[in-house]
Amino acid sequence: MYREWAPWGQECRLLGGLTAYELGDWDGVIRRLDLAGRPAPQPGRAIFTAAAMSVQAGRGAPVDPALLDALRQWWHVDGICVVLTVMPAVDLLGQSGDLAAILDLTEAAVRVLDSTWGDYHAIVRLAALVAGQAAALVPHADPALRVRALAVVDELADRGRRISEPRPAVERLSRPAFERSAAGSLEDTSRETWAWTARLEAELPRLQRVAGVADPPPVAALVDAWRESVAAFERYGHVYEAARSRGRLAVALRAAGDQAASRDVAEQAREVALRLEAKPLLAELDDVRPAPAASHAAGE
Repeated sequence: MYREWAPWGQECRLLGGLTAYELGDWDGVIRRLDLAGRPAPQPGRAIFTAAAMSVQAGRGAPVDPALLDALRQWWHVDGICVVLTVMPAVDLLGQSGDLAAILDLTEAAVRVLDSTWGDYHAIVRLAALVAGQAAALVPHADPALRVRALAVVDELADRGRRISEPRPAVERLSRPAFERSAAGSLEDTSRETWAWTARLEAELPRLQRVAGVADPPPVAALVDAWRESVAAFERYGHVYEAARSRGRLAVALRAAGDQAASRDVAEQAREVALRLEAKPLLAELDDVRPAPAASHAAGE
């Protein structure tokens, strides 16, 4: 007899929700993971609630801070609860402008995952997300918080790159290197990790350019990095992150002086953002739009 909360049924339902999120079926995520007040055992309830939070983050829906505290009570039970909580929480806290809270939560999550899993590919995605929010918030942060943010991002990035580095020969068959072919595309294996690695390598120069570091990367390198991120998420099939990468590519293209390409790329991202009702991404894209031409006075 089918049991909704037996391990097999629970895992299938969770994976269905996570897959729907990446494919851009956000209403399908809610159908699968929103428990709507129905009874559910822990930690299943916490895991489902955390997974559904990705849609709330993507749509800019407010989340009660007490919910994050409640989810953290289950971190010690299952590392997946940590991952599913911290990823959307980074974006949610970024939308509220709380860089210090992002760093606090990130460091707490890393401590738990280090003790639970050791090495883990999720560090790549976490590094990319934190770097992205830091790039948005560091210009407005006080000097001490700016220094802390850069140090946290550097540490996460170093660890993320180690995950993506070539391994000794004994591991190479199961853990291929992050490489680009002559055509500039990513390897066909481990596409999720490689996509987030490309995203990380685009967010880092973006952060460096706004943080006032010495000798920031040239804007041409930023354009190339964001093109890599778009291509990687397209190949992986993550609809929202491909669109978000396109939005940031549009910003880089505008900075490089290619206004026409910037508009085209931004409009591609906007189509996805409108369909998903992704308000934070739409706000980013509004910043890319050229200022309207000055209107003429009546009768002129």
